[in-house]
Amino acid sequence: MGTQAAFGKAPYSMSMPYDAAAATSGFAAFSEFQGKFASIALEAASLSTDVFASSTKKALSNLKTLSEVRERSEYGPALAEFSQAQAQLAQDMAAALAEVMKSCGAAMSELTTEATDEATEVISEAVKPQYPEAAPSKPVGTASTPA
Repeated sequence: MGTQAAFGKAPYSMSMPYDAAAATSGFAAFSEFQGKFASIALEAASLSTDVFASSTKKALSNLKTLSEVRERSEYGPALAEFSQAQAQLAQDMAAALAEVMKSCGAAMSELTTEATDEATEVISEAVKPQYPEAAPSKPVGTASTPA
């Protein structure tokens, strides 16, 4: 029985096969990244909602103008004006949404570049003690310049 109790405690007396502080730091870094990612996505959603709300108000205004009582002969030109106004509205809305997407894309690109650089640095620092003879190498696919 004495060996069985000692055997049950054996896994707890062994050292951890990984660096717990590094794992905690990694989770914290990932959590920070996700927070920034969510912030960018929510900002884009907010701006997109503003664009849609503004466009809806303008479309309803165009419909109100179209639905005004007029002489029978004035309905053709009114419909043409409405169609033209709606086409312009669609074009403006597409441009505004493209700007939102452009700014969101730039922010996401910056965030991922930051995260990649940080991860590369952390990995390099973690590998240095294990492989001190390893020198920094060029990324795969880069051509060396002749001397």
